[in-house]
Amino acid sequence: MLGVILLQVLQNLVNLLGIPSSLNFAVMGGVILIGVTADTQFARYRSARRAAAAMA
Repeated sequence: MLGVILLQVLQNLVNLLGIPSSLNFAVMGGVILIGVTADTQFARYRSARRAAAAMA
């Protein structure tokens, strides 16, 4: 549900900034890609931190 709200807000922001509608999906795809990449990096960080804590 939060993802749907975020995408709608992002679409409204794209419209307000005057970005052409042809780039709308590219902007949304870029934001989704950045989000997935950040989530993956945080997951790696958390698992490395848990492994280090388990060793100590």
